[in-house]
Amino acid sequence: MKHIYSLVLSGALLILFSSCAKLNPEHKIIGNWKLDDVVKRRPFNNDHLLTGFEQGSFSFYDNGNAVYQDTVTLSGYWDMRREYRGYYDGNGDYRNDNTLVLRIKLVNFTTNRFIDWEFDDSQFKRSSDRLDGFIYNGLTSYQYSFRRQ
Repeated sequence: MKHIYSLVLSGALLILFSSCAKLNPEHKIIGNWKLDDVVKRRPFNNDHLLTGFEQGSFSFYDNGNAVYQDTVTLSGYWDMRREYRGYYDGNGDYRNDNTLVLRIKLVNFTTNRFIDWEFDDSQFKRSSDRLDGFIYNGLTSYQYSFRRQ
């Protein structure tokens, strides 16, 4: 009987810890992503922007390394963390909030191409198949939308 209790307890702990890992946003980003859209939002109009990184693929690895590939390869790192910070949202209102900050830093020195993006807030949507990163700058905000490949 003690053997059955230990098996049930072990199984419950295994399920608990494996499900907690899936809830961490750092685990949701691991994989291949494509930049679908970048929108510059202002109070009375929105513009869709091209960054030059829409054609390639972003790969985020569980060790913090990251790669972007199109005709050339950029490599570097990503970092995601919860941070309590003050910022101006898209409406121009100052807010203090616990946000999910994402930083992507990639470079290719030979071609002089680089990415150094720090999103003030990040949100996973559609069962983690979409990631939106937001940069707030006064009355203007930028929304970068990534889609899982």
